[in-house]
Amino acid sequence: MALFFDEVCKFWLKQKISVRKLILGVPTFARTFNLAYPFGQGFNSPSVGPGLGKGQLNYTKVCEFLSDGGISEFDEKGMVPFAHRNYDWISYENERSLSIKSRYAASRKMGGVMTYALNYDDWTGTCRDSKSFPLLRAVSSTLKLAQMSTFKN
Repeated sequence: MALFFDEVCKFWLKQKISVRKLILGVPTFARTFNLAYPFGQGFNSPSVGPGLGKGQLNYTKVCEFLSDGGISEFDEKGMVPFAHRNYDWISYENERSLSIKSRYAASRKMGGVMTYALNYDDWTGTCRDSKSFPLLRAVSSTLKLAQMSTFKN
């Protein structure tokens, strides 16, 4: 698993910072890009500037993009989803990626996980069967499981 935040965590631990003082920050917003070409939508595809929403969307808009024909893929190396359709490209977090990151924080006994920002999560319940805040729920439920002895590493 090639997670960038793992390298950051290791850096701070080498500086003798207590792992309990480290809080893993995760975004609930998405970054969007306007691709130069409507094909080859993987990582490092050339873009010509910000995309939908002037470069930033909330999770509700990501779900709407996906339900309108956007294609979602999951990068197994970075443990992060991305979506694309024609010239639009979106990097975002979903329940799966946030659960992975929350498990990471719990397994290393970090001080916790914080989301930025709550209003970018799907507060309307559009994404998941009328359940609001699916991203925050993913973090919360994963951390609750981490407190159970059967989940601890």
